[in-house]
Amino acid sequence: EAFLAQELPAGSVVGADGLCLSFAEADDTQRKLANYGIEYRLSQDLLEKVWADRPELPTKPLFLHPEEYAGASAAERIESVRAELRSQGANATIITMIDELAWVFNIRGYDVAYNPVGVGFGYIGAKEAVLFVLPEKVTPEVRASLTENGVRIEDYYQIDSFVRSLGDDVRLLVDSKRITYHLYDEIPAHCRKVLGVSAITQLKAIKNDTEISNLRTVMARDGVALTRFFKWLEEALSRGETYTEHELDIRL
Repeated sequence: EAFLAQELPAGSVVGADGLCLSFAEADDTQRKLANYGIEYRLSQDLLEKVWADRPELPTKPLFLHPEEYAGASAAERIESVRAELRSQGANATIITMIDELAWVFNIRGYDVAYNPVGVGFGYIGAKEAVLFVLPEKVTPEVRASLTENGVRIEDYYQIDSFVRSLGDDVRLLVDSKRITYHLYDEIPAHCRKVLGVSAITQLKAIKNDTEISNLRTVMARDGVALTRFFKWLEEALSRGETYTEHELDIRL
């Protein structure tokens, strides 16, 4: 902000995409720039007109994370979120973090390299749970399981209109560090905002017995693999062999 204030005169406009910034970050910058008489405008996708070969949203299918590994059904996790919301004086929340989306709905995806998550949004209210995702990502198996667990599926691009249509009975738990500036701006004025830490962030930090057991199994397997690698490496070095870091990475 200080750099911009030095470079720009009062009355200038600084642009950013409110879809790509958390409300907390954008609001902080907006307040600081206002001290210098600079407007911070967050309503435009600044890359839209110049990024000619911009890739589309990923369309790879979602898949289920089985209850035998999760230790809880999606329905049970949704109810735990509702209970946590009530404890904070809220009755609904918008899910913007894709790791939280994966946890609460027991779904996984291929949209981020080396991270089994899928792009989407979610909403959990007192009487409904909604997953906003591209329709082509939802297989019949995923749809059937989510429906059975009380989750309605809507198109990814309907999230804005859905948030704008929330009723005056909604008390929305809002985590300003996790919700985007854009979605925060879509929340109707008649909805009460309850500021706090995401209910799902707190819940998924506490592992159930099944998750703890699986973590122990995974760490044992990981430890064996690492031990085998060290043994091979020490023997290879003692034979005078040399390897690049990249070759060792592939081996590991």
